[in-house]
Amino acid sequence: MEEYQTDFLVQAMMKLPLIAIAQQKKYIILTPREIMYCVAEGSYCHIYKEDGEAILVSIKLKAVSEILQQWPEFVRIHHSYFINVHHLKWIEISDGWQACMSNGQLLPVSGSRKTALLSLFHVHRDKRGQKNPDDRDMNQE
Repeated sequence: MEEYQTDFLVQAMMKLPLIAIAQQKKYIILTPREIMYCVAEGSYCHIYKEDGEAILVSIKLKAVSEILQQWPEFVRIHHSYFINVHHLKWIEISDGWQACMSNGQLLPVSGSRKTALLSLFHVHRDKRGQKNPDDRDMNQE
């Protein structure tokens, strides 16, 4: 039993930082960095790459997200969207939150996922034109 556990740990440590996604009769090999975002479509998932290619796989977003959660740069922003924050350019916060990706695509951010998304960053707010007293710097007296 102990030998099996040791073999398993060695195999787990030896895995490359690559992702193999099954598509029809082949495996597509991807690096985490080249994946921009993933979109659910029923029992399928669209994987959008930084080179503009979109890959349709017959795997649910939940299964894809379980694989990608091994890398901290991936975060779920909506029930149907999972993004790589290295490709996030800005977050639009007017009229509902949207994530603008490096390809210019705007993706919805659900209300329940806003805090988790912002918690990944060092947040600095522009204090000019401040109208809401809750936006004040907490250190001001």
